[in-house]
Amino acid sequence: MLSLGFAAPAAAHRDNQDGEATGHLAPVQKNVELVGKLDLFEDREQPGRIADVSSFGNYAYLGAFASPNCENGGVYVVNIADPRAPREVDFIPTSDPTSFVGEGVQVLNMNTEFFRGPVLIYNNETCAPFGGPVLGDDPRLGFAGPGGATLVDVRDPENWKKLADHVGDTDLPPPGALSSGTPHNSHSAFGWQQGDKAYMAVVDNGELGETDIDVFDITNPAAPRMIAETGMAKWPKQDCNPDGADDDCPSVVQEDPPPNGNNPFIHDFVVKKVGDRYLLLGSYWDGGYVVLDVTDPAKPVFLRDTDFGAVEPFSTELGLGAGVTPEGNAHQAEFNHDNSMFIGADEDFGPFRFLGTITSGTFSGDTFTGTEGSATPPIDREEGLDGPTQFIGQGCGTGTPAPSPNHIALMERGGCTFSIKVQTADALGYKAAVIFNDKATDAPNCDAQLFMLAIGNIPSVFVGRSTGLKLLKTDPGANSCDTPTPSAPRPGESFTLDADFDGWGYLHLYDANTMEAIDHYALPEALDESKADGFGDLSVHEVAMDPSQNRAYISYYSGGFRVLDFSREGGIQEVGAFIDDGGNNIWGVEVHTTPEGEQLVLASDRDSGLYIFRSPPPPEAPPADDGRNDQAPPQPTATPPATPPATQTTKAPTACASRAGFLRTGTALANRRRNVRLRFTRRFDTTVDIDVFQVSRRNRIITRESRVAVFGDRKEDVVWNGRSNNGKKVRDGVFFVRFRGEGVARRDWRRHTLVRKRGRFYERKTFYRPDSCGFLSSAKLYRPVFGGQQRYPLRVAFRVSRRANVTITVRRGKRIVERIQRNRVSKRRTHRVLFRESGREWARGMYRVTITAKTRGRRASATLYSERL
Repeated sequence: MLSLGFAAPAAAHRDNQDGEATGHLAPVQKNVELVGKLDLFEDREQPGRIADVSSFGNYAYLGAFASPNCENGGVYVVNIADPRAPREVDFIPTSDPTSFVGEGVQVLNMNTEFFRGPVLIYNNETCAPFGGPVLGDDPRLGFAGPGGATLVDVRDPENWKKLADHVGDTDLPPPGALSSGTPHNSHSAFGWQQGDKAYMAVVDNGELGETDIDVFDITNPAAPRMIAETGMAKWPKQDCNPDGADDDCPSVVQEDPPPNGNNPFIHDFVVKKVGDRYLLLGSYWDGGYVVLDVTDPAKPVFLRDTDFGAVEPFSTELGLGAGVTPEGNAHQAEFNHDNSMFIGADEDFGPFRFLGTITSGTFSGDTFTGTEGSATPPIDREEGLDGPTQFIGQGCGTGTPAPSPNHIALMERGGCTFSIKVQTADALGYKAAVIFNDKATDAPNCDAQLFMLAIGNIPSVFVGRSTGLKLLKTDPGANSCDTPTPSAPRPGESFTLDADFDGWGYLHLYDANTMEAIDHYALPEALDESKADGFGDLSVHEVAMDPSQNRAYISYYSGGFRVLDFSREGGIQEVGAFIDDGGNNIWGVEVHTTPEGEQLVLASDRDSGLYIFRSPPPPEAPPADDGRNDQAPPQPTATPPATPPATQTTKAPTACASRAGFLRTGTALANRRRNVRLRFTRRFDTTVDIDVFQVSRRNRIITRESRVAVFGDRKEDVVWNGRSNNGKKVRDGVFFVRFRGEGVARRDWRRHTLVRKRGRFYERKTFYRPDSCGFLSSAKLYRPVFGGQQRYPLRVAFRVSRRANVTITVRRGKRIVERIQRNRVSKRRTHRVLFRESGREWARGMYRVTITAKTRGRRASATLYSERL
């Protein structure tokens, strides 16, 4: 599966997020206690050096990753007997200088006839294309191995002993590898005890997307033996033929439409006993999260999987449009404490999605997506990339010089590293490099896209094989793997490529039985385009579940350490956060129980070492009802009944859910519409202020709205009886209720409209949409009424997160009353539009105002309501 230029997407990390005055998020410590930390490097910083973390007893183990120079891979051994003062006590080196350790650090406490006690398990990947000054041009820098997993006796961690090394599949290596017969690279490994036996699953990088899960019997850890291999190639296929034959049908794991990248392969897994069965929960990158029954480890059985769906979860708030597919990077997942749900980490290091269009020739108008190189100049975010192409073959050091400075080099994958290809194009005078997939490495999915580890001085993009063939004026056919590549040199078609912000990686909460999505969570800064550059990687990485409650501990790279509570009813809520002074770059996270029984949480920082946290206590139970008539009884924790017709609710904007102070706010009518329950559900344990404003009395608009009722510092619903704070009944008219609560680094305000007629209240659709993190970030009318005796104008305000064309349409019923368009409105400033009744008076009644923003394939809209009195 792998050629010389490729590394698994999780390896494409940005380094050096600690210790700088800028280039990271501001420090934060919320509801988390920092118990201790260890900087393994102090004055000799090694950015990106640390990978995963695991622990057992009084010791923690941290993997040594490929960065910065792929030298001295292995595992750091840290004594944490005193968690306030952890200290390094030893280092376990990999057996080969070309190997490094990444995701697969784990300690399994074994109990078999051959071995009793803790065994350290770690994965081995090879260094290409990370070769540093020590390794130089070492001929072993290939992907054939030595890979696999290593098992180490750590019963005495300071006198460890390797039991088995490079345990992996030794079948013939993938095309393009440098040697044969050695264990395939492994991106991760996981061991489990099952009765009186022990087993280990290993990611097989050599067969990604096919039989890429290898199972070993490690009952005797000194003599592991492979007992099974499985993967997408062996799992059920979709029913796509009328005659029932499914030989040519895609796997059930593959999705239509495919997620961005369309490159399904196993990335990580855990195994847990659920009832009487042992279930493997696997993260299958662009295929979703899969569950296998490994009760008989020699015969894994595919049970079910998730689908990412057709639309990016945060698409609406980001203004991406309904046609933008999910990122789909299933990275790592864990079951919750009672196995009813699981959280999956969706890792994404590319906050921009590159959408291209072929602009000449037979395939003019066809669209495609691409991925940027990891260490080449970024494509201009505003101007994009465009120009004619010239095919120069594989571009391994030689090729045709650029016909003009505006030409873009088109190259086929294979033969050399991506870095060499980009540097060759640069030397030949091309302004950028486009590399398309070959027909062998990722067969039968040649349209898979990769995150290229490429170093160079010109922008670079990777695209699927079908796109490359179209640019070569060649029909890719039904399967681009079956279509040969035309000979080089050859002029290609022209294209344009635009960069659209689609955010960093995020989390999914799933039902473990139905595999249906319950909620999604994204760090607010990860959905902020202004944080796309200069703040490090703001993607999620890993999740560790609390063993006794619905709480998850999250490593969020430069977003630091996060604590989340979750439920079916309330979704995912952030309850704790930590970013150190100078920033963090958190890779791994693990719940650790000390020999004394205390629960701590360990986190590994890529640039420094180990952090030890004490998690926050469970949320307090809601206070009892104090009997006051303006207080609602405590809300039940079970799923509430369906909202009755006389109730209005506003949920937090999806993309800002983790940043908002409210999960939802609303009103409900009671006592024959004479009272109004002002309802809210908080995201954090803070108080809420509620104000009721009157904006009109009958047909007369109040020039300055009157605040008629105030409820401050509330933690429970309030019942408003229609009286002002001085006890007088309010007069009929139009009102709005304002909820104010604390969110993450901002106030969260919500508004709801009420009308009182003949002493009874009625609800009305809103004039004010809560601010969001998306493309149309703000949309509101100044009041829920306009006109009246004063001819008060209809006023509209909005903000967009990037330059856009905005149309505002005013309707009464189905009839369009006014429509205006503002082109190329500037981003991140409030724009105001005033509608005056000119010529003829507008009729009384309800008016619907739709604000629509469009740019580069994105579209977002909001519909608001105001009454003309």
